[in-house]
Amino acid sequence: MFLVLGGATFMYKAGADYSRGAFVFAWALALVLVPLGRAVVRELFARKPWWGVPVLVLGAGKTGEVVVRALERQPGLGLKPVAVLDDDPSKHGRTVGAIRVEGSLDLAERYAQAGVKHAILAMPGVPRNKLLDLLEKHGNLFPNLIVVPDLFGLSSLWVASRDIGGLLGLEIRQNLLRKGPRLIKRTMDVGLIFLSLPVILLVSALLALLVRLDSRGPVFYAHLRVGQGRKLFRAWKFRTMAPNAEDLLARYLRGKPSAQGGVATRSKAEGRPPHNPLRPLFAEDQPR
Repeated sequence: MFLVLGGATFMYKAGADYSRGAFVFAWALALVLVPLGRAVVRELFARKPWWGVPVLVLGAGKTGEVVVRALERQPGLGLKPVAVLDDDPSKHGRTVGAIRVEGSLDLAERYAQAGVKHAILAMPGVPRNKLLDLLEKHGNLFPNLIVVPDLFGLSSLWVASRDIGGLLGLEIRQNLLRKGPRLIKRTMDVGLIFLSLPVILLVSALLALLVRLDSRGPVFYAHLRVGQGRKLFRAWKFRTMAPNAEDLLARYLRGKPSAQGGVATRSKAEGRPPHNPLRPLFAEDQPR
């Protein structure tokens, strides 16, 4: 729209009162305000009964339940489930999320005639021949048919469909493996750090003063962490424990054997060794 307006205006506008800078500034504002306006509208009206379009969910299994709950959790998508259909008689009458399983898939035609134009086929586990039959049958009933593939665990972010000579393919884009997006992200990281540096320094100085007034000892505490490529680095944080916290903990555990079991159990539940996690991981990498 700005390209059309800009082309027409630059070609026919005359006079010294016209500001090209104002036009460019309005275009830059639109890049921010239009998506922001859409997000605000969704936040304000997404839960209203008149928002969105009705959608029929085909399949009352695990996938169908995940789909219904996702649509209920994100009303801003604009797809409001009205019913769930499944050929399994034992599921009829049950509720999937807040939606009732109304009956078999044969009822889909009735919903299409009633004005429902969107359907989601959430039956990835059916055999290929049956799936093709379902796509052919219900694809002729609903102008908009969404098929949920059997790809649980695969993030839908940066996934796009591609036509490969008549075959359907899913392209997964790893943007941070490309130089351009990595450069942009690094520039944003460094730029945001410099912009927020005055606030960070002020808050850090205040916290350092509070730590110093609270107890004696160093203000900062450094601990080894595992970074990219299994490289060790020191993670610095403001000290929130006693200066000799590790010695105090060891002394306390020596006097209370039962507490040692609690520490080990908690460490096991958190998926980490009870002591130094770096030693068993990198013992083979240490110089002998």
